[in-house]
Amino acid sequence: MKSEIDPKRLKDLVTLFDGLHKLHEQLLALIRSRIDAMKRSDVAAMQSLSEQEQLLAGRVEQREGLRRQLMDKIGEQCGLSSRAARALSVSQLAGRLDEPQRTTLQQAAQRLRGIIAKVAQANRVAGAISREVLTHLEWVFASVRPASEQPFVYSVNGQAPLANDARIFETVG
Repeated sequence: MKSEIDPKRLKDLVTLFDGLHKLHEQLLALIRSRIDAMKRSDVAAMQSLSEQEQLLAGRVEQREGLRRQLMDKIGEQCGLSSRAARALSVSQLAGRLDEPQRTTLQQAAQRLRGIIAKVAQANRVAGAISREVLTHLEWVFASVRPASEQPFVYSVNGQAPLANDARIFETVG
């Protein structure tokens, strides 16, 4: 059953998808910069980029809330409950639309899907680099760790504690 959705609501949804696309492009640039910072071992840059990523992720989450609200309104026009409308995929929603609304929505969704795939791939690369660095550091620390059976600890001032092998013999007798 085809439904006529208010063109303003559809335009808002397409605009939202385009805004999400731009946010994900920014996120992709930050992830790539973070990977470069990892290669340079620039801890300050990695921390700054991570903070920027968190801010962008928060903005994406806000936009997701707007998408849910917009889908509620669109669902009402299609005769769906709000929860059912929120769960609709773009394909399902597009199946309820006439042309040219269908094509417009599908094109915006396809652009967004493409950039999200790139962000996911970049995140996988960054995660793999992080795991490899951690594995390397574990190997380095394991190779310089003392061979003693007791765990190596540091004192309050950050120095390695001196071994205390002093033995007291009873010499009274």
